[in-house]
Amino acid sequence: MYAKTYGVCVSGIDGYVVTVEVDISPGLPSFDIVGLPATSVKEAKERVRSAIKNGGFEFPMKRIVVNLAPAHIRKDGSSLDLAIAMGILAALQEGKHKKKQSIQWNHHVFIGELSLDGSLQPVMGMLSMVMGVTNQELENEHSYTSMVEDIIVPLGNQEEATSGSSIPVYGLSSLSEVVELVEHPEKKKHLSIQTSIEISKHRMEMLDLQDVKGQVMAKRALEIAAAGGHHLLMTGPPGSGKTMLAKRLPFLLPPLSREEQLEVSRIYSVMGLLKSGRLMEERPFRSPHHTSTLVAMAGGGQPPKPGEITLAHKGVLFLDEAPEFRRPVIEVLRQPLEERQIHIARIGMATTYPSDCIVVMAMNPCPCGWFGTEEDYRCTCTATQIQRYQRVLSGPILDRMDLVVPVERPTLTEIYAPRDEVSTKQVRNRVIRARAMQMERYKGTNISVNSHLSHSDIEIYAKLSEEAKNLLDSAFTTLHLSLRSYDRIIKVARTIADLAESEEILAEHVAEALSYRQVQEGL
Repeated sequence: MYAKTYGVCVSGIDGYVVTVEVDISPGLPSFDIVGLPATSVKEAKERVRSAIKNGGFEFPMKRIVVNLAPAHIRKDGSSLDLAIAMGILAALQEGKHKKKQSIQWNHHVFIGELSLDGSLQPVMGMLSMVMGVTNQELENEHSYTSMVEDIIVPLGNQEEATSGSSIPVYGLSSLSEVVELVEHPEKKKHLSIQTSIEISKHRMEMLDLQDVKGQVMAKRALEIAAAGGHHLLMTGPPGSGKTMLAKRLPFLLPPLSREEQLEVSRIYSVMGLLKSGRLMEERPFRSPHHTSTLVAMAGGGQPPKPGEITLAHKGVLFLDEAPEFRRPVIEVLRQPLEERQIHIARIGMATTYPSDCIVVMAMNPCPCGWFGTEEDYRCTCTATQIQRYQRVLSGPILDRMDLVVPVERPTLTEIYAPRDEVSTKQVRNRVIRARAMQMERYKGTNISVNSHLSHSDIEIYAKLSEEAKNLLDSAFTTLHLSLRSYDRIIKVARTIADLAESEEILAEHVAEALSYRQVQEGL
């Protein structure tokens, strides 16, 4: 007795279809799962056995072999429970009819974890799984055409599954309900199919720039960072408002597009962080503690999971007190800052996670925070301590920071001054206009914002006026800039020009971009 069904697993953040082949033959009772299953998949034997019995079906006391194809990819998680159980029941049905059955068990994709009583439990990564089904064709006996009619998932996952699938999705509560639906397809019309996901009315409370006293230069830097997707480093004594400023950056960014919502949501789905099964509507803001490990920042582990740099995809990664992080944790950001993705390689596993985010770092001038400020006399740090503290941020990391801004403590005059007239909404509108210019300029390319420009792209899309070019050439020699710094200054100047709605980069735009670089050269 042989049958074939389909399930889905997740590798990294991508779902892929698994063909579940079941063979039941005479012999001593046994239940084996082959095809490189992880421990969590091997444990499915006991869950499936009990679920079939308690669901009101007969479990065969014969030799059962389950093969999970493709066999060269390691399968992990409990999402294959339902597919394995349905494969066993399909094989039994095949044996009873003694001929090819009329019921097409392999026209469905089964995703879900089984409880011992036969009920279906939600699983993590459902969004990635259904997107994997949609994008992958299934092989049958005659051709490579897709023959999937629908996807059957736990009721608790239906809303999440529907948001990423172009195939009908049915949410059910138990194994017996799944069998009933497969054997009697006409009952589908009585089930509600959720064709679109509702937009949540709950919105995160917007943090306003008007609440920040003074800090004109820092606010301007936030606007530039949001408009062009540039990385930002803020330096200043404790209590100057660095964290307060960083928390307002996500609200300056444009709303997530539908494609970006799916991108971000499937990352959070794999981590089990997708609230109520709804798509992510707000841009992520991740602020890991300085005790975070290398794996927590970059991703990995067993099974491999995304790290903080990936959880911040399309949003903001904020490293408060950056020099307090261990140096390897900071250095692991080198590749993601350049390539906007991170490659994780482990024994028997290699995956790539997206990491297209704005990195914002905040640091004090020294461990106590007073070195080089107006209250320098309060500093108790030795020269060695200051050097060790600042050395955590290496030259290559600092070179990847597009904007470096000093943030001083506000004066009494600034504290008692009326609220700044420039609000978050006003700045956000300017950012949206600047991004619209970039979208139009880079139409037909894989570039979305100015920070994504390569050296060759700069020559095409960043036209400098003669005066601006002369100023930049002079700065290159005077400041001993690296080629990376040179390119980043042009990209920042391109963003400043976009905010001024100017197609040509003028000398004033380059001068402002250089002002953020000169601060860095003094670190």
